Amino acid sequence: MHLLSMPDNSKHIFSLYQVCKDIEKTLDKRYKYGYWIKAEINKLNHYTRSGHCYPELVEKRSNRIVAQIRAVIWKTDFERIEKKFKAVAGEPLKDDIKILLFAYVDYHPQYGLSLKIRDIDPNYTVGDLMQAKQKCLEKLKAASLMDRNKELRLPVLPQRIAIISVETSKGYADFINILEHAEKEQNIGFFRFLFPAILQGDRAIRSILRQLNRIKKLQHHFDLVAIIRGGGGEVGLSCFNDHQLAKSIATFPLPVFTGIGHSTNRTVAEMVSYYNAITPTKIAEYLIAPLKEQKLDLVELQEKVFNSSQYQLNEQMQQLYHLKKWMHNHSKNQLRKQTNQQEQLLQKVHVHSMFRIKNEGHHLEHSRHQLGYQTSKLTAKASDLVREQKMLLRKYTGRSLEKDQEELENFRKAVRYLHPDQVLKRGYSITRMNGRSIKHSSEVKPGDQLETVLFEGKLKSTVNKKNNKDE
Repeated sequence: MHLLSMPDNSKHIFSLYQVCKDIEKTLDKRYKYGYWIKAEINKLNHYTRSGHCYPELVEKRSNRIVAQIRAVIWKTDFERIEKKFKAVAGEPLKDDIKILLFAYVDYHPQYGLSLKIRDIDPNYTVGDLMQAKQKCLEKLKAASLMDRNKELRLPVLPQRIAIISVETSKGYADFINILEHAEKEQNIGFFRFLFPAILQGDRAIRSILRQLNRIKKLQHHFDLVAIIRGGGGEVGLSCFNDHQLAKSIATFPLPVFTGIGHSTNRTVAEMVSYYNAITPTKIAEYLIAPLKEQKLDLVELQEKVFNSSQYQLNEQMQQLYHLKKWMHNHSKNQLRKQTNQQEQLLQKVHVHSMFRIKNEGHHLEHSRHQLGYQTSKLTAKASDLVREQKMLLRKYTGRSLEKDQEELENFRKAVRYLHPDQVLKRGYSITRMNGRSIKHSSEVKPGDQLETVLFEGKLKSTVNKKNNKDE
């Protein structure tokens, strides 16, 4: 069939089905054989009920999609491909991985153009990941970052742990169980805080970096960072070969411990970390070991201190016994000597005291006569002064009292004159609103209810209009 316009302005009309069938025949002739094609799975679209798979394949350049096509893997082919892929790559087919596929170009009038995938080479996917990993390593080595995190100083007894993991991960559960067991059995204490993150696929990179930035802001609360997860194949760990993530770990201000799976081929993140363990449990054991050793040292030191203290105590007890015996004899001798000296001194004091008492008695009698004479003289003089002051006080007190009574009477008259009843009686009134006196027209507005108090009676009024003072 040839789709050519007819001469003489006549039209030859084809149905859509005819056109699609013609395309189908043309493509069947052109694409008889299968092709090995490299592409990226944008979305796998596997349906477990039917067993069929309908991947969306793309090709990207500079992170931009330049080609896109639908594909199909029938159930029997998918089961075979999936089994082989797991055996080599360690994980099933998934979104966002590069693959090398063998497929036939297929066109159906109803379902359109697609690729019918018959096989996938898992070695290509693993090789692509290894190539990306090697490039990342070369960049880090060129920047001298491979050992940067390893050069950090880890506390002698690290106990404050910032954990980046998935809360439901078995690796995280094993890690916590070992720490809790040590805390109970060995009486060892750890402070740990979980920073949840995705640890698989492309989204894992951004998720882990976000949590590293959070920990960096709180770094003074922690001794180290532990990135832990369960096991996984090379594809599942590909995010840990990302250059940005590896660089962030290498330059992180705290030592970073990694325990991200059982893979024998270490990722770049593991290579640049301060300490890498095959499993999260190995990290827990590594952290517990120095605390156990420290505890054993403390027990041994405690025994040494106890034994040394016991020996010193026995020696001191012997010395104390001899000193006590010497002090007892020496005290008796000193007491006898001091008693004799005190008796001699007491006799001297008695004789000297009698002499001084006699002399002081004569002196005291003389002073008593002098004191009686001076006291009588001063008493007479003071009595005269008191009488004089008493007369002056009576004189001035009377005058002051009369003056104060006159002023008090004037105040009484003024108060009676200013009493509100007297003011109201002279024709004045008091205007109130809500029980409060009104002093200025600005305090009311039209419509307000006012109460006017007169000397006799009260008035109720409503404000219709007001004038300010300046108007």
